[in-house]
Amino acid sequence: MRKLTNLVSSGLIYFFAFPSKVLAVNAVTPCDPNSPFGKICLDASNMGRLINSALTLIFIIATIAALIWLIYGAFKWILSGGDKTAVEEARNHITAAIIGLVIVFLAYFILNFALYFFTGKSLTDLTLPTL
Repeated sequence: MRKLTNLVSSGLIYFFAFPSKVLAVNAVTPCDPNSPFGKICLDASNMGRLINSALTLIFIIATIAALIWLIYGAFKWILSGGDKTAVEEARNHITAAIIGLVIVFLAYFILNFALYFFTGKSLTDLTLPTL
């Protein structure tokens, strides 16, 4: 399994590290109205907005999942009926949900801080550099 993982990872590194001209022959030009996907502008500012939207969506999904886990732990606590093992299990669910929320919010703030520190822009102003 380790050999397969190494083979796949080195193949991906080779593919992305050494792009060939063959990949660019039939590429869609930026803002091509005749592209099969409609009028799409493939420039760095749009990719930055796409990454920003994807990160925001991931943070929202992680927050909702942590809140659902918190509510699940609360219901388990209510329905435990005083059983010590059930209460302990419900307490562990609630603790894990709170730790998950803290990690999600810290990840968002650390990412924003790192972007502002290195680029002077926040996550909402994210643009990719052009060559």
